[in-house]
Amino acid sequence: MSGDQSRIGDSLGRVNNGRRVTLLGIAKQALVGQQFRLALLAVFIAGSVVAEVAPPVILSRVVDYNIKNGTVDRLWFWATAYLLAIFGQRLITFAQTYTTVVVGQHALLRLRSMMATHLARLPVLFYDRAPVGDIVSRVTNDVEQVNVLFTTGVIAVLTDLFKITGVLVAMFAIDSSLALLAVLSLPFVYAATEYFRRGIRQAQRASRVWVGAINTYLQESWRGFRLIKQYDSAARFLERFEVPQQKYLDSSNRAAGFNAYFPGVQKTIEAITTGVVVWVAAVKLATNPTLSLGAIVAFSQLITRLFSPVQEISNELQTFQQAMAGVDRVVAFLKEEPDAGQGDAASGVTEAGGVVLRFEAVNFGYGSDVEILHGINLAVSPGERVAVVGRTGAGKTSIINLAAGLYRPWQGSVTVVGRNPATLTASERRHVIGVVPQTVYVAQATVAENISLGDPIITREQIVQVSHRVGLDQVLEALPDGLDTVLGRGGHQLSHGQNQLLCLARAMVCAPPILLLDEPTSGIDSETERAIAKTLAGSRDMALIIVSHRPTNLSGIDRIIVIGDGRIIQEGTQEELEKAPGWYASMQEIRRLGWIV
Repeated sequence: MSGDQSRIGDSLGRVNNGRRVTLLGIAKQALVGQQFRLALLAVFIAGSVVAEVAPPVILSRVVDYNIKNGTVDRLWFWATAYLLAIFGQRLITFAQTYTTVVVGQHALLRLRSMMATHLARLPVLFYDRAPVGDIVSRVTNDVEQVNVLFTTGVIAVLTDLFKITGVLVAMFAIDSSLALLAVLSLPFVYAATEYFRRGIRQAQRASRVWVGAINTYLQESWRGFRLIKQYDSAARFLERFEVPQQKYLDSSNRAAGFNAYFPGVQKTIEAITTGVVVWVAAVKLATNPTLSLGAIVAFSQLITRLFSPVQEISNELQTFQQAMAGVDRVVAFLKEEPDAGQGDAASGVTEAGGVVLRFEAVNFGYGSDVEILHGINLAVSPGERVAVVGRTGAGKTSIINLAAGLYRPWQGSVTVVGRNPATLTASERRHVIGVVPQTVYVAQATVAENISLGDPIITREQIVQVSHRVGLDQVLEALPDGLDTVLGRGGHQLSHGQNQLLCLARAMVCAPPILLLDEPTSGIDSETERAIAKTLAGSRDMALIIVSHRPTNLSGIDRIIVIGDGRIIQEGTQEELEKAPGWYASMQEIRRLGWIV
């Protein structure tokens, strides 16, 4: 793990300490190292308040001294000061906007790194229950809403609030009674804001949920588009797609309705307040000589400047609430419990007694109440070949998943080379366990990168050696750039059998002491099957656990374990099981009769 990743991991640990994840905690970690820029923002906000109040004050001076007295004395000075105040206001706005965007982008970069680190730490059970589209939506769209919250949300609202405060101070300095009239409108503004805030936030939260549902649907449809085309099911899938689309449209329209009404309500309050204040000021001007014409002109300007930031806040309300809806989903994601800590004290190549894999009274299930494996006891010696067979759904793949450390048993223990496989660090795992899953995965990268998976520890020489060992070198000769040939997503340049050889090379490149294979010969041609069998036969330096739902092509196997309903129902050599009554002997008899199993 790099230094930056380590620091981000430490930050995430502090944010997720005891699962007490809050928006404030996330903000603190996302803004680490931005103290200078935040200080600049504070200076710019203070400057914007001064620049907001200065023009009306200067205009009041011109009206009372120059216009009222009919003199041009120092008029150029005050005119220049007025222009400089307006120019300074625009310059401060530019500097504040630029700094805010920089702060937001740095925070966004750090937050995305935090979420990527958290994704890597989450257990496989999270991915079992969370749709892919929803995860993508949280890491992309919802994180972007956090950037919106920083840039056009919190900073902008704080600036407007300080402007309102500065304008009110200037108003009270001119005339407290007129200022009180303006202040009396603020409770109405607050009541209207609170009402629309709640409505918009609820609508935007629902909108974000349905965006996740739409992304999930598109992801699943894309993955199964061949099946959809084959069975001409496009019309039915499009009909199902209309449901989340309509729900998203309804929630968006509801939010738009609140957003459309709000500015009109605010403008009405502003118009009523302005009319009342101007009428009272006109009466006071006629009866109270202490109130000058310039003060009334300045006050009328300040009223506009009071309601302008209020109007800006109302215009930003929809964006702010939409961002908060995304932030809620980010907070909920970071509250997901990560996998338990890695590393334990045990070490070594094998346990005492020469065992590389051991299951002791293991009970396991994927859900919270459905147990898949019951009381599994298993010990595998170095270099031993063990086949795990049984019907579909018996629990064979669950044994592979536990041995690979992808899940933890409910009861009992699983150890690989004397260690809990779920606690192995990322750098250790490939050197201890090699896994060939049932589903072939090929990334959009070169052949060499698909074998090493970007691990800098794996050398080019190791990649060349393992390619020759699994018989992949013959495939590489037909590729234009050999190991440097870029494979498309899904490895479409290669056949299914060739992709399986690539996965086998990936599992064996670090020469782990144990190799786990889940249906390694499923759906491949006979030539590739022979290549895999030859590779495995020459890999006596590794213990093999081979999962299969059919008792065929198990030559060279030292021991066969039959799984039925999550229990070991038979165990022994191939000759022993063929002679003993039971599932294995029955399957072999069916095979001899010519049935395909």
